[in-house]
Amino acid sequence: MTTIFNNRLTPKQLKYGSFIDPVTEDPIEFQKLTVTHLEGVKKYWFLKTPRYRLEHAICYIDPKGGRWDVPGSTRNEDDSWNEDGFVFNGGSVPFIFWPVCSPDQPDAFAAFAVHDFLCTKPHPCGFKKAAWVFFCAMRANGYYALGALRNWAGVRLFGPRFKEDYDAKA
Repeated sequence: MTTIFNNRLTPKQLKYGSFIDPVTEDPIEFQKLTVTHLEGVKKYWFLKTPRYRLEHAICYIDPKGGRWDVPGSTRNEDDSWNEDGFVFNGGSVPFIFWPVCSPDQPDAFAAFAVHDFLCTKPHPCGFKKAAWVFFCAMRANGYYALGALRNWAGVRLFGPRFKEDYDAKA
């Protein structure tokens, strides 16, 4: 786990954590994602799930110092990209709620990627902490407080339930 020196962070970043550059470990004010929209959208009667592949790695440091690295695609020697970046859905939001809570909101998109990563197996943390990290990541990226609280409540009440896999830390 990397410690970020407090003199490099703003008060907002101290309260909600910060996205950092995975290479230089410098704080990033707004984490913009580069993604590839994938074909094969899953459709259910109540849910359309878009899928995205993360092209560049992102890293989020939560307010308690936990570091969450989400892998991006890797580059080949000929500057082409492999298709091995983390695949996430941007939030499993029933499409009837998309006008209120779209799964591809720019301010929340990075937080959706971090949360989806925390929900994959092996689970690096439990579902309650994953929801808390999701809320903090949205606020760290500038998402408005009421929207972050609404999204947190949706994830906390209707999201996946899982326990931490202790072998994931090894």
